[in-house]
Amino acid sequence: MVLIACFVTLSALLLSLLYAPQLLALPLIKQLVLLLLYLDISGGVISNLTVGTDRYYNQRPKARRIFIAIHIQPLLLAWALEGSLSLAFILTAYTVSTAFLLNHHRHHTEHRVFCGMASALGLILAILEANPLLSILYAFYVIKVLYNFSVYHERSQT
Repeated sequence: MVLIACFVTLSALLLSLLYAPQLLALPLIKQLVLLLLYLDISGGVISNLTVGTDRYYNQRPKARRIFIAIHIQPLLLAWALEGSLSLAFILTAYTVSTAFLLNHHRHHTEHRVFCGMASALGLILAILEANPLLSILYAFYVIKVLYNFSVYHERSQT
Protein backbone atom coordinates (compact mmCIF):
# COMPACT_ATOMS: atom_id res chain seq x y z
CA MET A 1 0.00 0.00 0.00
CA VAL A 2 2.82 2.40 0.83
CA LEU A 3 4.45 1.94 -2.58
CA ILE A 4 1.14 2.53 -4.33
CA ALA A 5 0.50 5.71 -2.33
CA CYS A 6 4.05 6.94 -2.98
CA PHE A 7 3.80 6.36 -6.72
CA VAL A 8 0.36 7.95 -7.02
CA THR A 9 1.39 10.98 -4.95
CA LEU A 10 4.78 11.57 -6.56
CA SER A 11 3.55 11.06 -10.12
CA ALA A 12 0.50 13.28 -9.49
CA LEU A 13 2.72 16.04 -8.09
CA LEU A 14 5.12 15.80 -11.00
CA LEU A 15 2.39 15.87 -13.62
CA SER A 16 0.57 18.67 -11.78
CA LEU A 17 3.72 20.77 -11.80
CA LEU A 18 4.51 20.03 -15.44
CA TYR A 19 0.97 20.65 -16.69
CA ALA A 20 -0.37 23.17 -14.14
CA PRO A 21 -1.53 25.79 -16.68
CA GLN A 22 -3.47 23.21 -18.68
CA LEU A 23 -5.03 21.66 -15.57
CA LEU A 24 -5.96 24.98 -13.95
CA ALA A 25 -7.68 26.13 -17.16
CA LEU A 26 -10.12 23.22 -16.96
CA PRO A 27 -13.59 23.67 -15.42
CA LEU A 28 -13.80 22.33 -11.87
CA ILE A 29 -15.95 19.33 -12.87
CA LYS A 30 -13.34 18.22 -15.40
CA GLN A 31 -10.57 18.68 -12.81
CA LEU A 32 -12.48 16.45 -10.38
CA VAL A 33 -13.17 13.78 -13.00
CA LEU A 34 -9.52 13.88 -14.05
CA LEU A 35 -8.38 13.53 -10.42
CA LEU A 36 -10.59 10.48 -9.84
CA LEU A 37 -9.49 8.87 -13.08
CA TYR A 38 -5.86 9.57 -12.27
CA LEU A 39 -6.15 7.98 -8.82
CA ASP A 40 -7.70 4.88 -10.39
CA ILE A 41 -5.27 4.54 -13.28
CA SER A 42 -2.04 5.40 -11.47
CA GLY A 43 -2.98 3.29 -8.45
CA GLY A 44 -3.71 0.38 -10.78
CA VAL A 45 -0.34 0.71 -12.49
CA ILE A 46 1.25 -0.48 -9.24
CA SER A 47 -1.50 -2.46 -7.49
CA ASN A 48 -2.08 -4.68 -10.54
CA LEU A 49 1.49 -5.94 -10.10
CA THR A 50 0.89 -7.20 -6.57
CA VAL A 51 0.54 -10.86 -5.67
CA GLY A 52 -2.69 -10.07 -3.82
CA THR A 53 -4.37 -8.56 -6.88
CA ASP A 54 -3.06 -11.36 -9.09
CA ARG A 55 -4.39 -14.05 -6.75
CA TYR A 56 -7.71 -12.29 -6.16
CA TYR A 57 -8.58 -12.02 -9.84
CA ASN A 58 -7.09 -15.41 -10.72
CA GLN A 59 -9.54 -17.01 -8.28
CA ARG A 60 -12.47 -14.95 -9.65
CA PRO A 61 -12.61 -15.28 -13.45
CA LYS A 62 -15.96 -13.47 -13.72
CA ALA A 63 -14.67 -10.52 -11.69
CA ARG A 64 -11.59 -10.50 -13.92
CA ARG A 65 -13.75 -10.19 -17.05
CA ILE A 66 -15.86 -7.45 -15.45
CA PHE A 67 -12.69 -5.58 -14.45
CA ILE A 68 -11.52 -5.64 -18.06
CA ALA A 69 -14.92 -4.62 -19.48
CA ILE A 70 -15.33 -1.50 -17.33
CA HIS A 71 -12.04 0.07 -18.39
CA ILE A 72 -13.32 2.88 -20.58
CA GLN A 73 -11.19 5.59 -18.98
CA PRO A 74 -9.70 6.92 -22.25
CA LEU A 75 -13.15 8.09 -23.32
CA LEU A 76 -13.58 10.05 -20.09
CA LEU A 77 -10.01 11.34 -20.21
CA ALA A 78 -10.51 12.58 -23.78
CA TRP A 79 -13.65 14.41 -22.67
CA ALA A 80 -11.94 15.97 -19.65
CA LEU A 81 -8.81 17.04 -21.53
CA GLU A 82 -10.55 17.73 -24.86
CA GLY A 83 -8.58 15.12 -26.76
CA SER A 84 -9.51 13.14 -29.82
CA LEU A 85 -12.57 11.04 -29.04
CA SER A 86 -11.92 8.84 -32.06
CA LEU A 87 -8.41 8.01 -30.81
CA ALA A 88 -9.82 7.44 -27.31
CA PHE A 89 -12.37 5.04 -28.76
CA ILE A 90 -9.73 3.18 -30.78
CA LEU A 91 -7.42 2.92 -27.75
CA THR A 92 -10.25 1.72 -25.51
CA ALA A 93 -11.46 -0.83 -28.05
CA TYR A 94 -7.93 -2.09 -28.65
CA THR A 95 -7.05 -2.32 -24.95
CA VAL A 96 -10.28 -3.96 -23.79
CA SER A 97 -10.51 -6.45 -26.67
CA THR A 98 -6.81 -7.32 -26.38
CA ALA A 99 -7.10 -7.73 -22.59
CA PHE A 100 -9.98 -10.19 -23.15
CA LEU A 101 -7.86 -12.11 -25.65
CA LEU A 102 -4.86 -12.16 -23.31
CA ASN A 103 -7.10 -13.22 -20.44
CA HIS A 104 -8.38 -16.14 -22.50
CA HIS A 105 -4.79 -17.32 -23.10
CA ARG A 106 -3.60 -16.65 -19.54
CA HIS A 107 -2.00 -20.06 -19.09
CA HIS A 108 -0.10 -20.10 -22.38
CA THR A 109 3.65 -20.51 -21.90
CA GLU A 110 4.40 -17.34 -23.88
CA HIS A 111 1.71 -15.28 -22.14
CA ARG A 112 4.07 -12.60 -20.82
CA VAL A 113 5.61 -12.16 -24.26
CA PHE A 114 2.16 -11.66 -25.80
CA CYS A 115 1.27 -9.15 -23.08
CA GLY A 116 4.50 -7.24 -23.65
CA MET A 117 3.92 -7.13 -27.40
CA ALA A 118 0.30 -6.02 -26.97
CA SER A 119 1.36 -3.36 -24.47
CA ALA A 120 4.01 -1.98 -26.80
CA LEU A 121 1.46 -1.71 -29.62
CA GLY A 122 -0.95 0.02 -27.23
CA LEU A 123 1.76 2.50 -26.25
CA ILE A 124 2.18 3.38 -29.92
CA LEU A 125 -1.52 4.26 -30.00
CA ALA A 126 -1.15 6.28 -26.77
CA ILE A 127 1.60 8.49 -28.16
CA LEU A 128 -0.51 9.38 -31.19
CA GLU A 129 -2.44 11.78 -28.95
CA ALA A 130 -1.33 15.38 -29.57
CA ASN A 131 -1.88 16.46 -25.95
CA PRO A 132 1.24 15.30 -24.03
CA LEU A 133 -0.57 14.99 -20.68
CA LEU A 134 -3.31 12.89 -22.23
CA SER A 135 -0.70 10.78 -23.99
CA ILE A 136 0.98 10.05 -20.62
CA LEU A 137 -2.35 9.12 -19.04
CA TYR A 138 -3.15 6.84 -21.98
CA ALA A 139 0.25 5.18 -21.56
CA PHE A 140 -0.46 4.56 -17.86
CA TYR A 141 -3.84 3.08 -18.83
CA VAL A 142 -2.27 0.69 -21.35
CA ILE A 143 0.40 -0.41 -18.86
CA LYS A 144 -2.21 -0.88 -16.13
CA VAL A 145 -4.60 -2.99 -18.18
CA LEU A 146 -2.52 -4.78 -20.81
CA TYR A 147 0.62 -5.63 -18.92
CA ASN A 148 0.19 -5.19 -15.19
CA PHE A 149 -3.30 -6.72 -15.07
CA SER A 150 -3.26 -9.14 -18.00
CA VAL A 151 0.00 -10.90 -17.12
CA TYR A 152 -0.38 -13.92 -14.88
CA HIS A 153 2.39 -12.84 -12.49
CA GLU A 154 1.70 -15.41 -9.77
CA ARG A 155 2.47 -18.33 -12.09
CA SER A 156 6.11 -17.27 -12.23
CA GLN A 157 6.39 -17.55 -8.44
CA THR A 158 5.09 -21.10 -8.10
